[in-house]
Amino acid sequence: MIAQQLTSAIVSGSVLPGDCVLYRYSRPGPIQRMIARTQRRALADLGADAPADAHLFTHAGMVFDCWLSVEMTSPRARLIPWTRRMEGVAEIRIVRPAADQSPALLRQAAVEGYEDVFRRIRYPHREILLYWAWSWGWQKLHGKTPFYTVFRSRERNVCSGSVVDWWTRAGLALGLAGLDTWPEAWYPARLLADCLQPAPHFQIVAHDAPKPTQEIAP
Repeated sequence: MIAQQLTSAIVSGSVLPGDCVLYRYSRPGPIQRMIARTQRRALADLGADAPADAHLFTHAGMVFDCWLSVEMTSPRARLIPWTRRMEGVAEIRIVRPAADQSPALLRQAAVEGYEDVFRRIRYPHREILLYWAWSWGWQKLHGKTPFYTVFRSRERNVCSGSVVDWWTRAGLALGLAGLDTWPEAWYPARLLADCLQPAPHFQIVAHDAPKPTQEIAP
Protein backbone atom coordinates (compact mmCIF):
# COMPACT_ATOMS: atom_id res chain seq x y z
CA MET A 1 0.00 0.00 0.00
CA ILE A 2 1.65 3.22 -1.11
CA ALA A 3 1.08 6.55 0.60
CA GLN A 4 -1.54 7.65 -1.96
CA GLN A 5 -3.55 4.44 -1.47
CA LEU A 6 -3.42 4.77 2.30
CA THR A 7 -4.52 8.40 2.09
CA SER A 8 -7.46 7.36 -0.11
CA ALA A 9 -8.44 4.67 2.42
CA ILE A 10 -8.43 7.26 5.20
CA VAL A 11 -10.50 9.71 3.16
CA SER A 12 -13.02 6.95 2.32
CA GLY A 13 -13.36 5.99 5.99
CA SER A 14 -12.16 2.40 5.67
CA VAL A 15 -9.09 3.43 7.69
CA LEU A 16 -9.76 5.78 10.61
CA PRO A 17 -7.72 8.33 12.56
CA GLY A 18 -6.65 6.39 15.65
CA ASP A 19 -6.02 3.13 13.79
CA CYS A 20 -2.65 1.49 14.41
CA VAL A 21 -0.28 0.90 11.48
CA LEU A 22 2.23 -1.96 11.79
CA TYR A 23 5.25 -1.74 9.47
CA ARG A 24 7.52 -4.33 7.89
CA TYR A 25 10.56 -2.76 6.26
CA SER A 26 11.99 -3.80 2.90
CA ARG A 27 15.59 -3.38 4.11
CA PRO A 28 15.64 -3.54 7.91
CA GLY A 29 18.54 -1.82 9.60
CA PRO A 30 20.47 -3.09 12.64
CA ILE A 31 17.87 -1.87 15.16
CA GLN A 32 14.96 -3.40 13.21
CA ARG A 33 16.86 -6.68 12.89
CA MET A 34 17.52 -6.76 16.63
CA ILE A 35 13.87 -6.01 17.39
CA ALA A 36 12.77 -8.75 14.98
CA ARG A 37 14.98 -11.35 16.65
CA THR A 38 13.79 -10.30 20.10
CA GLN A 39 10.15 -10.39 19.04
CA ARG A 40 10.52 -13.92 17.69
CA ARG A 41 11.93 -15.07 21.04
CA ALA A 42 9.33 -13.08 22.98
CA LEU A 43 6.44 -14.65 21.07
CA ALA A 44 7.88 -18.09 21.80
CA ASP A 45 8.22 -17.11 25.48
CA LEU A 46 4.56 -16.06 25.46
CA GLY A 47 3.47 -19.28 23.78
CA ALA A 48 1.47 -17.29 21.24
CA ASP A 49 0.46 -18.65 17.86
CA ALA A 50 1.59 -16.12 15.29
CA PRO A 51 2.10 -15.78 11.54
CA ALA A 52 5.57 -16.90 10.49
CA ASP A 53 6.47 -13.32 9.54
CA ALA A 54 4.91 -11.56 12.55
CA HIS A 55 8.32 -10.82 14.08
CA LEU A 56 9.29 -8.86 10.94
CA PHE A 57 6.75 -6.13 11.75
CA THR A 58 9.10 -4.05 13.87
CA HIS A 59 7.45 -0.64 14.12
CA ALA A 60 4.02 0.77 14.91
CA GLY A 61 2.43 4.18 14.48
CA MET A 62 -1.05 5.67 14.43
CA VAL A 63 -3.15 7.34 11.78
CA PHE A 64 -3.51 11.02 12.68
CA ASP A 65 -5.26 12.13 9.50
CA CYS A 66 -5.01 11.66 5.73
CA TRP A 67 -1.73 13.60 5.63
CA LEU A 68 0.09 12.57 8.79
CA SER A 69 1.10 9.66 11.01
CA VAL A 70 1.63 10.21 14.74
CA GLU A 71 4.11 7.89 16.39
CA MET A 72 6.69 7.37 19.06
CA THR A 73 10.06 7.10 17.37
CA SER A 74 13.62 8.25 18.02
CA PRO A 75 14.36 10.79 19.33
CA ARG A 76 10.79 11.72 20.41
CA ALA A 77 7.10 11.49 19.50
CA ARG A 78 6.38 13.21 16.20
CA LEU A 79 4.06 13.74 13.26
CA ILE A 80 5.34 12.35 9.95
CA PRO A 81 3.86 12.90 6.45
CA TRP A 82 2.64 9.67 4.87
CA THR A 83 4.77 10.27 1.79
CA ARG A 84 7.88 10.08 3.98
CA ARG A 85 6.52 7.53 6.42
CA MET A 86 6.00 4.90 3.69
CA GLU A 87 9.55 5.15 2.31
CA GLY A 88 11.33 1.79 2.66
CA VAL A 89 8.19 0.01 3.84
CA ALA A 90 7.48 -3.39 2.31
CA GLU A 91 4.14 -4.16 3.95
CA ILE A 92 1.68 -2.78 6.50
CA ARG A 93 -1.20 -3.99 8.64
CA ILE A 94 -3.93 -1.66 9.92
CA VAL A 95 -5.11 -2.73 13.37
CA ARG A 96 -7.76 -1.40 15.75
CA PRO A 97 -9.36 -2.57 19.02
CA ALA A 98 -11.79 -5.43 18.46
CA ALA A 99 -14.39 -4.60 21.11
CA ASP A 100 -14.59 -0.81 20.87
CA GLN A 101 -14.31 0.87 17.47
CA SER A 102 -15.93 4.20 18.25
CA PRO A 103 -14.69 6.66 15.58
CA ALA A 104 -14.87 9.48 18.13
CA LEU A 105 -12.71 7.64 20.67
CA LEU A 106 -10.28 6.48 18.00
CA ARG A 107 -9.95 10.10 16.91
CA GLN A 108 -9.34 11.05 20.54
CA ALA A 109 -6.54 8.46 20.65
CA ALA A 110 -4.86 10.29 17.75
CA VAL A 111 -5.25 13.53 19.73
CA GLU A 112 -3.58 11.83 22.72
CA GLY A 113 -0.70 10.96 20.42
CA TYR A 114 -0.47 14.58 19.36
CA GLU A 115 -0.36 15.58 23.04
CA ASP A 116 2.81 13.52 23.41
CA VAL A 117 4.24 15.29 20.34
CA PHE A 118 3.34 18.67 21.85
CA ARG A 119 4.90 17.66 25.19
CA ARG A 120 8.01 16.46 23.33
CA ILE A 121 7.91 13.06 25.04
CA ARG A 122 11.19 11.32 24.28
CA TYR A 123 11.62 7.78 23.04
CA PRO A 124 12.78 5.41 25.84
CA HIS A 125 16.04 4.24 24.28
CA ARG A 126 16.88 2.34 27.46
CA GLU A 127 14.05 -0.06 26.72
CA ILE A 128 15.59 -0.99 23.37
CA LEU A 129 18.70 -1.97 25.33
CA LEU A 130 16.47 -4.07 27.58
CA TYR A 131 15.05 -5.76 24.46
CA TRP A 132 18.58 -6.75 23.57
CA ALA A 133 19.53 -7.83 27.11
CA TRP A 134 16.44 -10.01 27.45
CA SER A 135 16.92 -11.55 24.04
CA TRP A 136 20.55 -12.52 24.62
CA GLY A 137 20.38 -14.16 28.01
CA TRP A 138 18.50 -12.10 30.62
CA GLN A 139 15.71 -14.71 30.78
CA LYS A 140 18.27 -17.49 31.24
CA LEU A 141 20.22 -15.70 33.96
CA HIS A 142 17.09 -14.73 35.88
CA GLY A 143 15.02 -17.88 35.76
CA LYS A 144 13.37 -17.37 32.37
CA THR A 145 12.09 -13.90 33.25
CA PRO A 146 9.01 -13.13 31.08
CA PHE A 147 9.66 -10.47 28.44
CA TYR A 148 7.28 -7.82 29.77
CA THR A 149 8.70 -7.89 33.31
CA VAL A 150 12.04 -6.39 32.26
CA PHE A 151 10.51 -2.97 31.68
CA ARG A 152 10.66 -0.27 34.33
CA SER A 153 9.44 2.93 32.68
CA ARG A 154 5.79 3.79 33.33
CA GLU A 155 6.17 7.29 31.91
CA ARG A 156 7.29 6.49 28.34
CA ASN A 157 6.65 3.62 25.97
CA VAL A 158 8.16 2.32 22.76
CA CYS A 159 6.24 2.65 19.48
CA SER A 160 3.50 0.03 19.87
CA GLY A 161 3.25 0.55 23.61
CA SER A 162 2.52 4.21 22.92
CA VAL A 163 -0.30 3.22 20.55
CA VAL A 164 -1.92 1.06 23.27
CA ASP A 165 -1.38 3.87 25.80
CA TRP A 166 -3.09 6.39 23.50
CA TRP A 167 -6.05 4.04 23.01
CA THR A 168 -6.30 3.60 26.79
CA ARG A 169 -6.05 7.32 27.51
CA ALA A 170 -8.81 7.97 24.97
CA GLY A 171 -11.15 5.67 26.89
CA LEU A 172 -11.38 2.83 24.37
CA ALA A 173 -12.43 -0.45 25.98
CA LEU A 174 -9.60 -2.85 25.14
CA GLY A 175 -10.70 -5.70 27.40
CA LEU A 176 -7.21 -6.16 28.84
CA ALA A 177 -6.44 -7.60 32.27
CA GLY A 178 -3.44 -8.16 34.50
CA LEU A 179 -0.03 -7.44 33.02
CA ASP A 180 -1.63 -7.02 29.59
CA THR A 181 -2.80 -3.60 30.80
CA TRP A 182 0.86 -2.52 30.69
CA PRO A 183 1.38 -0.83 27.31
CA GLU A 184 4.93 -2.20 27.16
CA ALA A 185 3.51 -5.75 26.97
CA TRP A 186 2.32 -5.00 23.43
CA TYR A 187 5.29 -5.03 21.07
CA PRO A 188 4.38 -4.86 17.32
CA ALA A 189 4.54 -8.62 16.65
CA ARG A 190 2.32 -9.37 19.63
CA LEU A 191 -0.31 -6.92 18.40
CA LEU A 192 -0.34 -8.78 15.09
CA ALA A 193 -0.37 -12.21 16.73
CA ASP A 194 -3.28 -11.23 18.97
CA CYS A 195 -5.41 -10.43 15.93
CA LEU A 196 -5.34 -14.13 14.99
CA GLN A 197 -6.25 -15.54 18.41
CA PRO A 198 -9.71 -17.13 19.01
CA ALA A 199 -10.78 -14.19 21.23
CA PRO A 200 -8.64 -11.27 20.01
CA HIS A 201 -8.35 -7.91 21.69
CA PHE A 202 -7.36 -6.33 18.36
CA GLN A 203 -8.25 -6.97 14.72
CA ILE A 204 -6.77 -6.34 11.30
CA VAL A 205 -9.00 -4.02 9.30
CA ALA A 206 -6.78 -3.47 6.24
CA HIS A 207 -3.48 -4.63 4.81
CA ASP A 208 -1.48 -4.47 1.61
CA ALA A 209 -0.01 -7.21 -0.57
CA PRO A 210 3.33 -8.62 0.59
CA LYS A 211 6.47 -7.53 -1.27
CA PRO A 212 9.89 -9.20 -1.18
CA THR A 213 11.88 -8.29 1.90
CA GLN A 214 15.04 -9.27 3.71
CA GLU A 215 14.50 -12.17 6.10
CA ILE A 216 15.85 -11.99 9.64
CA ALA A 217 18.08 -14.88 10.58
CA PRO A 218 17.31 -16.75 13.83
